Amino acid sequence: MIAVPGVAELDADSTERPEMRDTDLLQTALGLKAPWSVLASRFDEAARRLDIDIGFARGARFACPSC
Repeated sequence: MIAVPGVAELDADSTERPEMRDTDLLQTALGLKAPWSVLASRFDEAARRLDIDIGFARGARFACPSC
């Protein structure tokens, strides 16, 4: 079983499924960590294109990549 933050484990006999927003799924799949997050996504079936908006909270602080 894969542990997904924010999603409860399922009972093997349960028919209920927890709801997961597409943004949560994409954020987990992409391995994004705070302060980064998936803000929105759009799929255009005709164009076979998935657009994912990634952002961060105003005032977020980032470590220097060369330190």
